[in-house]
Amino acid sequence: LAEHDSREEARRRHAAYFLASAEERAGEEFVDLPRDSVDWFAAEQDNLRAAFDWFHDQPDPEPELRFAIACGRFWFHYGNWNEARRRLEIALSRAAEAQTDAELRVRATLRASVLSWHQGDYVAGKTLVEEARAIHTQHKLPGYLPGSISLAVSEWKLGNRERAMELGFRGRPGGRRRAVLSA
Repeated sequence: LAEHDSREEARRRHAAYFLASAEERAGEEFVDLPRDSVDWFAAEQDNLRAAFDWFHDQPDPEPELRFAIACGRFWFHYGNWNEARRRLEIALSRAAEAQTDAELRVRATLRASVLSWHQGDYVAGKTLVEEARAIHTQHKLPGYLPGSISLAVSEWKLGNRERAMELGFRGRPGGRRRAVLSA
């Protein structure tokens, strides 16, 4: 690309290709990633990072946020949680300042919340879920109020057992937990 286009145009085309490819391979939210998608994300880590860096340097934060969402499931199950969380938080910060699409911000904020509480940062997990729910309500987005499970887990881990139970989180013998969705 760099031989036929200006360097910046080559980087733009590279980033656009990897955004489209990541979104195509991201699959559905609650369905396991197919093995070929996992293999692709794993093999393309350097290209994904280069594309992320390019999107971050652009004035419009939406592509960076879309990219973070597209890579989110791979990162969570197979990737580097620290890098994933950092990239999501940076993309979210830029998107909030620009008032990027509310649905995208809710999705990315919930992904960052799950990463936070899986890393043991329950305060950040709770804060992020509450932020996602506030965006959802403020913009009157369709569908149920998201993040009940994440909020309940965060509340439980922070010792707020009554609030966790109000949200449908029930402790089980042996330390196992189950969550029932509620709004």
